[in-house]
Amino acid sequence: MFWRSKSKKPPQTAPQLSVPFPNQKNEPSPEQAIANALRDYQTQFYDEVRNALDHDAEEAKRVVARASKIVGDSGVGAALAPVLLEHIQHWPSWSTHANFLEFVKFPTRYISGSYHKDEEARTKTTLVTFAYNETAYTLKFIDEGMFTFATDDMNTYGKLEFRSGDSLVLGIDVSKDISKEYSYWWLTDVFAFIPGPWMKDLVEMAAYIDGKTTREREQFHNNLALERAKNIKLP
Repeated sequence: MFWRSKSKKPPQTAPQLSVPFPNQKNEPSPEQAIANALRDYQTQFYDEVRNALDHDAEEAKRVVARASKIVGDSGVGAALAPVLLEHIQHWPSWSTHANFLEFVKFPTRYISGSYHKDEEARTKTTLVTFAYNETAYTLKFIDEGMFTFATDDMNTYGKLEFRSGDSLVLGIDVSKDISKEYSYWWLTDVFAFIPGPWMKDLVEMAAYIDGKTTREREQFHNNLALERAKNIKLP
């Protein structure tokens, strides 16, 4: 047939080249696949934990904000600091004086107190116990001092715990600006709060203290005016 050649030659075989397909990737080894899977799981687990912690933290912030509002709006925060704290923080030393009860401005009994210094932590703790309306109360004040690393901060800081019986019913952070001639401890935050009858008692104690302080101040000014008027003769 016409397509047969008279002289036969062996066919030429084209060389086989290994040409990769576009976007072809090398398969990872079993060890690398396990490592990749663990890394992906770690990332996913971290994201889940972080989101859960963020959610818990946001809920905690809302709880603290609500407690702070109640403590502030009800008056128990200011009743504790500055009023009660400023009035009784020196009782452990003052109670050794014979006329101590003359300076107690609310009805109370069974008063005792103590001081404790922690040289390592550089704190001073004041502990005062007393009874009001047949209920035992304890005030624990931890004076933490100033922040030594903040040279422009003229505030001193502390923590205040108020207990009814053995229960911690109110815990607050306090601070005082010592750069001012007259400064008082003020509430800055809340770390414990359990509502109860103690709130009424605390507000009453503060009212006694404020009321008697106001009367004493007015009496002082009245006596001063009377004394000066004795030597004044008007036409």
